[in-house]
Amino acid sequence: MTNYQIDKNLAIPPKTMPTTRVSKWAYIDVMEIGDSTLVSNRKESTCVFKRMQVRGWKCKTRTLEDGNVRVWRIS
Repeated sequence: MTNYQIDKNLAIPPKTMPTTRVSKWAYIDVMEIGDSTLVSNRKESTCVFKRMQVRGWKCKTRTLEDGNVRVWRIS
């Protein structure tokens, strides 16, 4: 049988908050009407589009000849 040690009267350390992670999409918050951003594929454009919609903004996307996608904030 293994011997275990019992400690008494130890203070419980305070709960640590998880470190805040900076979103790779944080730059969207500073976009103004008429601004656009270029992303490399349709999946990323969907992420940008959804984040704009959550903020109540309207946006348009267009796939470019090179396969990249540009997303515009229009309102």
